[in-house]
Amino acid sequence: AGIAPVLWHTDVVMHVPAGTAEKARAAAAGHGIDLLVCEGGGSTTGLAKAGALTFGIPIVAVPTTYAGSEATNVWGLTEAARKTTGTDDRVLPATVIYDAGLTVSLPVELSVASGLNGIAHCVDSLWAPRADPISAALAAEGIRALSQGLPLVKADPAGLDGR
Repeated sequence: AGIAPVLWHTDVVMHVPAGTAEKARAAAAGHGIDLLVCEGGGSTTGLAKAGALTFGIPIVAVPTTYAGSEATNVWGLTEAARKTTGTDDRVLPATVIYDAGLTVSLPVELSVASGLNGIAHCVDSLWAPRADPISAALAAEGIRALSQGLPLVKADPAGLDGR
């Protein structure tokens, strides 16, 4: 017997529009949510971060793409075509569950685009304001893993080795 979710919220939009975030926050408040579980790409993680930013409740992230939002304390909201971002430790997921099997349904083109975005984030993190030797080592490992894995994803989309 498992624990059933209190609410399945599926209104997820790219770049986390402020109105979408507000609807999700209202739904969470109306159901007394005390844990956010997000499965999907950066948009689902971003929406969970909007809730965590408001309510200070933990996130369990289950990413199905490769860009890496689940590994940061960076949040972003879009309003009137303008994106506002910030950092807050409340939005850093408490737990991240990686399951390569969950990425197999992601088309190759999206897998590659997401992986290249992940590489860009790794490169960017090398010069981030609070970069340090540990974050640099992790970024270098991310670049290595993605640059070796993406050709494998292209060669064998259903295989788990590259993913």
